[in-house]
Amino acid sequence: MTRKYQLAQDQLQQSKIAYQEIKSAFSKCSLNIRATSNQIQNIRRENSYVKDLYAKEIQNWKTYLATVDKTLQKEIQTTIDKYTKRINNYRIEIEGYQQQINETNKSSRDLQTKYQQLQIESRESHTKTQNDLEAGQKEIQIHQNEISRLHQ
Repeated sequence: MTRKYQLAQDQLQQSKIAYQEIKSAFSKCSLNIRATSNQIQNIRRENSYVKDLYAKEIQNWKTYLATVDKTLQKEIQTTIDKYTKRINNYRIEIEGYQQQINETNKSSRDLQTKYQQLQIESRESHTKTQNDLEAGQKEIQIHQNEISRLHQ
């Protein structure tokens, strides 16, 4: 029995050692699991923090870009309005110049018509004066002939 007893004692001792090794390994695994769990929790917290940070950053950029877009749209509209007003002012100015040109052209045509009419009247007057002069010269000739005849 001693031998059996000794074997049983050895087995018990080995079982205790194995139990201690398993307990130690389990303890190490448990520590590793806790450490890994803590790391996972830290990673989750960091991930959540980074997600929130990026979400805020994205929202800030969206707000900034929306503000920039509104500002650009206002600036574009202001520029369009400014140049539209200038164009309209130029159109009005051009219409004024066109009116002046039309009036000048009409005045020029009127003056040309009047000039042509005066030329016609001048020719008629010149012709009449020429005819009167010739008639006067004929009359003078007739009078001179009469005077010459009377002198003889």
